[in-house]
Amino acid sequence: WAMPPSLLNALAAQAADDTDFVILESAMGLFDGIPASPGRTGSAADLARLYGLPVLLVLDVSGQSTTAAAVAKGFATYDPDVRMAGVVLNRLGSERHRRLSGDAIEAIGLPVVGAILRDPTLNLPERHLGLVQAGEYDDLMAHLDRLADMAEKSLDLDAIMALATPFTPASGGFTDALAPPGQRIALAEDAAFTFLYPHVAAYWRKAGAEIVPFSPLADEAPDETC
Repeated sequence: WAMPPSLLNALAAQAADDTDFVILESAMGLFDGIPASPGRTGSAADLARLYGLPVLLVLDVSGQSTTAAAVAKGFATYDPDVRMAGVVLNRLGSERHRRLSGDAIEAIGLPVVGAILRDPTLNLPERHLGLVQAGEYDDLMAHLDRLADMAEKSLDLDAIMALATPFTPASGGFTDALAPPGQRIALAEDAAFTFLYPHVAAYWRKAGAEIVPFSPLADEAPDETC
C-alpha cells in the first residue's frame, strides 16, 4: 500500500531523469520480501522483473569455493524472468580461493566481474534494525574513500557498466507518495530518529505541508501547532 507500482514508476522516472547510470540496491536477499498480490513480494527481484533490469549478484563466498557455482546457478534459474548478468565474489580469502570459485562460476556461463578480499576495516557498523545511519558515522568520508579505492582495485568497472541495459520506466499513471497527515507535521530530527524516505518528505512539502523539526534528545516537544 505504501509503494504501489504507480509510485514506483514515478520514483524510477525521477531517478532516471538526466542520469547516465541507475543502480537499484537489494535489501536483504534478491528474492526476499513480503507476500502480497500474486507475483509481487516487494523484493529486488520484483523490480528487476518489472523494469527488465540485469542483476549483478554480489556473492559471499566465504567458507566455500566450487560450491559457490551451485549457489550462483540457483540464483540464475530460480526465476526465469529475472536475468542474472554477472557475479562479484565477496569475502575471498586468497588468490587461490578466487580462482577456484571464479572458474567454477564462469563454467556455468556467468561472468565474474569483481573479486573482493576479506577486509574487516571495510565493515560498516550495525545495530538491531540495520546499519548505522550515515549522519551518525563520524568517519564516513574517510570510509567512503577506502571503499572507493577497494572498488577501483577489485571490480572490473568497465565490464560492470557493459552489463547495463537501457532503463525506461513506464510512462503515465504516476502516483505520489502517502498523503501528508496534516498541514504542519512535527518531525524528530536528531540521533533519536534520523530515518525518513526523502520522497515522502518531498511530496509532503509539494502538497503544501510544512515540516517542523524538533529534537527529543534536547528535551524539545513537538510544536503545539502540529
